[in-house]
Amino acid sequence: MLFGWLVFQIKWGRLLTLLPIVIAIILAASSFGIYLLSFARTERQAGLLIGVFVTIMGMLGMLPVFVFSMPKPLQIVHTLSRLVPQGWAVEALKIAMDGGAPSDVIINSFVLLGWAVLFFVIGGMRFQKRFA
Repeated sequence: MLFGWLVFQIKWGRLLTLLPIVIAIILAASSFGIYLLSFARTERQAGLLIGVFVTIMGMLGMLPVFVFSMPKPLQIVHTLSRLVPQGWAVEALKIAMDGGAPSDVIINSFVLLGWAVLFFVIGGMRFQKRFA
């Protein structure tokens, strides 16, 4: 984000609005990696899992961005994007970029933190079973 701001002059919004979003995104992304890697037995499987699932989930989460120029996109687009953490992150960043207040992104931040806890707990349990 810092690079985008410095090089491309992207206006991300107010720092206080971005702070909870960025923290929640970092935690959700990190725990998602733990979760995914808990299913891999080899490095090849890890690469495949990360490539496939991150791409598919990223595309689902970015659906609202893909239809941004449509005058009235179907509601299913927003519903589908909220089935994955990336959709909540994209929505929160859009709110921040549109000038939203920190209170406007609290729900998104808590949902992302919920995803982070879920991914971490499941991934941790799977790793414990494998290495115990």
